[in-house]
Amino acid sequence: MPPPAPLVNTSASTGTSADAATIKSARATTTPDEPRVSVTLRAPRQVRYLPELLGAETPTIGVIVTNHSNATVDVSNLRVHIEALRDGTLFPCTRFSSTRPSRQQSARLHINNREPTTLAAKASFTFERELACALPMVGSYTIRVAVSFGKAEWSLPKPVHTFVLTVSALPHFAPHEVPGAPGLWAAFGAKSAEAAATPPDQIRGRAMVSLVNTTSKPIEVPHLTIALRTYREESSIPCEDAPRLLKPPAWLGPGETYDEPIDVTCLGLSVPGAYKITARLIVRVQSTRDLSPGVSPAPPAVEREVALGHVHVDVIADPSRLAPLTPLEQR
Repeated sequence: MPPPAPLVNTSASTGTSADAATIKSARATTTPDEPRVSVTLRAPRQVRYLPELLGAETPTIGVIVTNHSNATVDVSNLRVHIEALRDGTLFPCTRFSSTRPSRQQSARLHINNREPTTLAAKASFTFERELACALPMVGSYTIRVAVSFGKAEWSLPKPVHTFVLTVSALPHFAPHEVPGAPGLWAAFGAKSAEAAATPPDQIRGRAMVSLVNTTSKPIEVPHLTIALRTYREESSIPCEDAPRLLKPPAWLGPGETYDEPIDVTCLGLSVPGAYKITARLIVRVQSTRDLSPGVSPAPPAVEREVALGHVHVDVIADPSRLAPLTPLEQR
């Protein structure tokens, strides 16, 4: 899988593209009694869709605060306020994000995790924050960012920039539209590695199915069944789990996501090795024929299938070799 694109600067005021080297952004109005402060944003252009998250990896944005005055500026409690839209549909974000990257992320990105509460005259500092939004679909999102900090003019959120973030995925990872339910999409995922276990401690692996309403209106969720097949290493003979009826809510709101964990009986964690799990979604589509008096009865519902792709899972005997992935059920 290719690495994510490098971070670039983006601008609010100039309208320049994400390829621009430097950009001016929001600038506080100044008076004789107020310091002059500007805020620019450094943001990614592209992130990867990860099947273990059933969405995009959480990107980091840099908020660059510069004090142009000869006085000290209060930059305490810096927060970013984010909106994410895809094709006009608003997807949920944390109300505001004051979350810094983890120590591991900071070390990988060479980030200074010590943040000042004030900026000296003519000083600048880059505050790193997570872009804490649900990005469950591939494609382009419009990201709107506002920033607040301190107790003076910037204590209330000020718009800093709007930029485009693209989520990309390999074809067999990307979500698929649910037949008979326009705007409703489904995806299948699992962690890429599991620790081997001896029964009865744990005898089966776990996967996840996700449903996403990509529209700006509520969508009625049809009758859905998931069918899984598991292949071990290079074997062409699958082990097939009994189809399982999903239990989503009757309706999903605009931009809403529903995740349901699924036990994979055929993924026996007592046998280390490499496995491939394929998923099919079976959709019961109701007829739309007129049922008014005198009209012929509607034909019975029909079932349609959509392949949700596949994931690879390694069952590893040595748990210390597992990558530190976030469990799906804790997203």
